[in-house]
Amino acid sequence: MKKLTYLLASAAVLAACQSQPTSYKITGIVEEGASIKDSTLAVLSTPSGNDTVEVMNKQFTFEGKADTANLVSIRFFNKDSKRPYNGVNFVLENGNINMTFKEDANIIGGTANNDKLNSFMQKNDSISRPVQDAYMAAMDTTLSEDERNSKMMAVREMSRKANEETEALYKAFIQENIGNVLGYSFFTRYGSSIFSLEEREALISQVAPSYANSEAIQEMKASIEIEKKTAVGQKFTDFAMKTPEGKDLKLSDVVAKNKVTLVDFWASWCGPCRAEMPNVVKDYKTFKSKGLGIVGVSLDNDAEAWKKAIKDLGITWEQMSDLKGWQCEGAKLYNVRGIPATVLISQDGTIIAKDLRGEDLTNKLSELLK
Repeated sequence: MKKLTYLLASAAVLAACQSQPTSYKITGIVEEGASIKDSTLAVLSTPSGNDTVEVMNKQFTFEGKADTANLVSIRFFNKDSKRPYNGVNFVLENGNINMTFKEDANIIGGTANNDKLNSFMQKNDSISRPVQDAYMAAMDTTLSEDERNSKMMAVREMSRKANEETEALYKAFIQENIGNVLGYSFFTRYGSSIFSLEEREALISQVAPSYANSEAIQEMKASIEIEKKTAVGQKFTDFAMKTPEGKDLKLSDVVAKNKVTLVDFWASWCGPCRAEMPNVVKDYKTFKSKGLGIVGVSLDNDAEAWKKAIKDLGITWEQMSDLKGWQCEGAKLYNVRGIPATVLISQDGTIIAKDLRGEDLTNKLSELLK
């Protein structure tokens, strides 16, 4: 009996091993009404390179072997164009992957991870589509101005709720799939913007061993360490750069001579930065005599554009830059990933607050500089 049980178990293991696919076949079907046309070039982009086929008779096929599962894309190009006009993301893994392109949707499935991804995309679409439809309705040219304004107010509220739902959807999807390629890929792309520092640290420990030492995970770990060093309550990290006149300026020099120093990361090419600048100008006029100092840290590459923006925007406080754009050393030290970004520092060097702007910044300055 024991021998029979052993043989049955061995046979089951062998059958399971034999049933695992060792190659992939991607089959794309283009339905009537879809934007993808015959003679279009379908380009499969993978970590190992690109593969190109032509769409013929509303179909295309890719075949190969995937050593590891990866989130990849297929982009569609007209033969005389270098820019894609359509595309789709999916998990490249061994097995039969089926894609159906419809007039208003793409459906991908056939393998475990792609079935999960397709379900996620359907849920995501069900959140965003009503907002898109409401926006288009608000743009109806037959509406009166009052009607349009009313509809746009409703769209803004719908958008706010949709953003909350979308964030919750992404968080749940990442948490449920953190041990596979989907969770890892979404986590490394979106995790920094939707999870707290503590949540990111916990999720990093749950990624599959095959991804634990990836470049993306190492970058995320480094980012977390910077966040810890520059968190509210920590002492500020000093750095020095050149002023528009070419002189050396240290952040610590500004901090030492003011009760509160605002470090304002911005750039002349940044629309939101320029839109926010009148508020900063107003705050400086209001609180300068009470002990506010500001140092602007520009993520510009062009010195003349930087100097022109300083003049045009009425900036009268100290400025510095290394003209390295997003590679700005000061921005790296504070893990700045989007601008405008702000850091408030007390005269003793303690970070008081981060990323305040507009009314929130004014209220905080009023509290600190009575």
